[in-house]
Amino acid sequence: MLDTRNGRVWTALAMVPQDVQGVRTREETNRRAQRHEGRIPLQWLEAQAWLQRRLVQLSAEGQDQAHLPAGAGQTDIQMKWSFRPA
Repeated sequence: MLDTRNGRVWTALAMVPQDVQGVRTREETNRRAQRHEGRIPLQWLEAQAWLQRRLVQLSAEGQDQAHLPAGAGQTDIQMKWSFRPA
């Protein structure tokens, strides 16, 4: 939904694509890092609460990132968006 008074876009997690082009890495002690590039299915897990908060009142274009704890490691999330008239 577009707020025509301030130009903000309101959306929800259900509107986010369920897979994206990206890079996934997995690192474990005493093992070689595993890297995967390509389409990645999204399982929000640790990032879901951050993403739901961030999707409220987006500007027409922007970016954001977060570093979130995930078990003994962390999840890094970067998000870029833009909305264009259809």
